[in-house]
Amino acid sequence: MLTTNAQRWLRQFSWETAPRVASDVRLVLPAWTNAQPNWPAEVVPTIQLAGSFAGAQGAFRRVAVTSARSHFSLTNSSWHLPDIEVTSPQGRVRLDYRWNMQTRDFVWDVDSQFDPQALRPLFEKPAQRAFDYFAFAEPPVIRGKVWGRWLDADRTGLSAQVAATNFVFRGERCDAFSTTVQFTNRFFHFTDTHIRRDAQRVTAPAAGYDLAGQAVYVTNAVSTMDPDLVARVIGPKTREAIRPYQFKTPPTVRVNGRLPTRDTDPADARFEVAGQSFRFWKISAPKISGDLHWQGDRLS
Repeated sequence: MLTTNAQRWLRQFSWETAPRVASDVRLVLPAWTNAQPNWPAEVVPTIQLAGSFAGAQGAFRRVAVTSARSHFSLTNSSWHLPDIEVTSPQGRVRLDYRWNMQTRDFVWDVDSQFDPQALRPLFEKPAQRAFDYFAFAEPPVIRGKVWGRWLDADRTGLSAQVAATNFVFRGERCDAFSTTVQFTNRFFHFTDTHIRRDAQRVTAPAAGYDLAGQAVYVTNAVSTMDPDLVARVIGPKTREAIRPYQFKTPPTVRVNGRLPTRDTDPADARFEVAGQSFRFWKISAPKISGDLHWQGDRLS
């Protein structure tokens, strides 16, 4: 009985038992004398819904769900689901969803303690590679907002607070991580970032990651972590660049600038380093401090 688009949307959902839906419906029918009414233009804008749904043991695009429930309303071609609650073996999510059928603009308010790995089937294969970087022992806590326009990925943005403990990133263990992140125009902007592994720490008042340029931007970050550990996380080019400079105990490093994750050409970063038990080539020193400028293939 539904349109092709509505059928396609419903096919994303599957249930072992049918969900229970209750709703009040109000609409204005076209004039009886109109033999061929324009249903999308004449009737759809007049539809008003107010109700709720609840279901158990289902899936959304192959993401398993233990239960899902919410109230919903539709007025002036705008949907609002104010209290979506979804549970699964990977955690729980609470959502507030708004969507305008005319403009396709949407807004999600998110309160989640959910393993992101479960969301992998929702993304295309190129984007799925990002999930390979992470392995979580405990679901991270995410509170924030996602907005955009369906079928127009360039308009997608987000703002969220993230906290995670006991996880692995690019094969390296992390004890604790917290940050505030924003994403617009294919650029991630991080503020008040804190990372801890044992007694080693990284703090960064501001940082960013450019998806298009494949580069990390850092402002006034301070690290007491093993430089080789940090370089392994950033990428092989960075690790190879700093491999000759070795510290027996992690130095204190302040970083500003652009760090590439692939080619070294875009590199333009400055380091203030102070450490102990330093070795380079045939040189060793019990203490060392200095300023370094890494630009492209040159280190000053």
